[in-house]
Parts: sequence; C-alpha cells; structure tokens
Amino acid sequence: MDAPRKFATYEDLLALPASERAEIIGGSLLMLPSSRPRHSNVQRALGRFVGGPFHDDDGFGGPGGWWIFLDVDVALGLPRILEDFELRDGLWVNIASYDEHATAQIPPFEAVELPMPRIFLPRPPSSEGA
Repeated sequence: MDAPRKFATYEDLLALPASERAEIIGGSLLMLPSSRPRHSNVQRALGRFVGGPFHDDDGFGGPGGWWIFLDVDVALGLPRILEDFELRDGLWVNIASYDEHATAQIPPFEAVELPMPRIFLPRPPSSEGA
C-alpha cells in the first residue's frame, strides 16, 4: 500500500535558500528558473502601460479597479506575437493577435494603446527576418 502523499507547505518554501525561486503547485514544490531579459521586459512594459491607469483603486488617471501582477506565464518565440484571449462560455478564445509592429488596444483596457515595438525588446541583428 502506498504511503499517503505529503503536500508541500509554506514552511517548505521558507526552508529553501534565499537564492532559490520556487512555488507550490498542486501540493508539489516546484523549482523555477529566473526570468530571461526578454520575458522580464514584456512583464515590465505591460505593467507600465496597463498597470498605471488600471492598477488598484487609484488608477493614476484611469479607471483603476484591477490588480495587475507581473509574474505571469509568458512564452516568447519567433515570430513575436501578443495574443488576446477572452473567456467565453468557460473556454479561453483567441480574439486577436498583434505582431511586433502593431499597436494593440485590448478590452477592457482599450483606453491604453500598447505599442508592440515598445513591449518587445529589439531583435538582435542576426535574427532580422526570422
């Protein structure tokens, strides 16, 4: 007979060295790699453009009312595309895609223009045309 599964706890996270990044998902302690610069840049840019007017209750000149978190799942590849998903009848549906040259206005944040050339880091010279 198998032993009962031991779920990871917050104390398990605290016991890790400060240099380790980890989180508990589904009761398991998972080690996380550090963000790459291009991933970090996308998070920072979206936080600046969307977070300023929409974050929290004050909104800094916008409507506020949202909590904008930076540590999200972002997968970047070539071509560089920002996809806009909407929850419809319990399913996430891609309603728009924006390439690295576009300007996006995505509901419910359509008041904020997201210039993709400022969201994505410039391509290195060797990847032009890729």
